[in-house]
This record gives sequence, structure tokens and C-alpha cells, in this order.
Amino acid sequence: MWCPENSDSTEIRLQGMCECNQYRPTLHWASRCHCGHGEVWHRNNFEFRQKLENFCIQHTDKLHYIKSIHLQQKSLEKKLGKQSHDMCELLEKITQLKRQQRVQQTQQTTAYCVICMHNPRNVVLLPCRHSQFCKECAERLAQKKGARCPLCRSRVECVLNILT
Repeated sequence: MWCPENSDSTEIRLQGMCECNQYRPTLHWASRCHCGHGEVWHRNNFEFRQKLENFCIQHTDKLHYIKSIHLQQKSLEKKLGKQSHDMCELLEKITQLKRQQRVQQTQQTTAYCVICMHNPRNVVLLPCRHSQFCKECAERLAQKKGARCPLCRSRVECVLNILT
């Protein structure tokens, strides 16, 4: 396919010469060049080549524009890649901090008696070994005849103090 970028003889083609360089538009319309083509064919061929040349020039400009946009896109991707990496690290840190905060809140909320939700946990019920109660609530529970653990419903035989 002929294109001005690939052609060394653009001037000759623009002058209307045939590829065999024998035909010129100034000759009689019925004359033929050595390649056997007539004036109409050469005129159509010349017009086609001009259109093709214009097309190649237009699309070459568009291709250069697309290449420049592609280069800009690559540079932006590099910048965004570094920023996205930094953002991922920040998100990981935030996630770790939230997890630590949840653990601390859980420890704070679970450090209280499940019955009164006011006093700290400081006893263990035996034989089930549940330790979610404060001394006051566990003693109240153990004073009842046939006391049972509120969590597992097993019989409470002893209340053991925990030193914290």
C-alpha cells in the first residue's frame, strides 16, 4: 500500500506519473503508457493516491496524538501506582488500628460481670470454671439452694476468688 511516509518518490506520484514513470497527464487521453493503462485509469489512480496520502497524513497525526496520550497515561499510571501503594499501606495500618481498638473495647466490655455489668470479673464457679462474674453476684448466686451457673446451667459447688 502506498503511503507518503513509505514513499521515496512522492513528487513523481503527485505529478501524476504512473508507477512505470512513462505516463503524464498532459498526453492525449487515448494515449497509453508502457504499462498499458489509459488516461482515465491514471487520473483515477492519481486521485486515489492523493486521497490515500491525505488519509495517511491525517491518521499519522492521529497516531502521534494517540502515542502522546499513551505516554501521558503511562506517566500517570506510574504516579498513581506509587500513590496507590502508599494508600494500601495506610489502609492496612488503619485496619490494624481498628482491629486493636475492637480488641481493647472487647476486653473493656468483657472485663465486667455479665450479671450486673458494673463490677469487674474476679471469681470462678466450680466445677464448670466459668469466670464471667463478680464476687458479689457469685456469692448471691451460691447462697441460693441448688444454685446453677447462669451460662451452662450446671450445679455450682464452689466459688473461687481470682487474684488480678
